[in-house]
This record gives sequence, structure tokens and C-alpha cells, in this order.
Amino acid sequence: MTLDLTKEQFDALTEAVNEAGGSMADYMRAMIELYKEDASLAEQTEKHLRRMRAVQRNARRARKNGSATQQELSVA
Repeated sequence: MTLDLTKEQFDALTEAVNEAGGSMADYMRAMIELYKEDASLAEQTEKHLRRMRAVQRNARRARKNGSATQQELSVA
């Protein structure tokens, strides 16, 4: 599996792994186990994913129309 991350996402993951110890793979496995065990986390993740996809769609449309702004490209 390959995971493309933004610099900010990579930095956040690196910081979390440095604090917890272990490897990035182990940290990601632990996050997946938490997701499986916590229905509210799964629900929050799904909602955030939907928001991220909407922002990405809007950004693509704005770029296509030549009107993208930084605010439109950010994820809330």
C-alpha cells in the first residue's frame, strides 16, 4: 500500500510516531484498530472524508474555471 501525504500530514504523523515510539506502520495499524473499535471515530472519519472530497471537487472545478483561491482549496 502506498499513502500519499501532504507535508503537514507527514509532519503530524512523524511527530505522533516520535512521541509514541515504534514505526509509522505500527502507528497506522493502531489507528485502524481504534477505528474498528470506536463507532464514533468511524462516523467522524466518514464525515470528514465527505468534507474533504467536496473541497477537492470544488477545487478541481475552480481550477478548471480558472478561479481557484487559497480559501477554496483549504479543508475545514
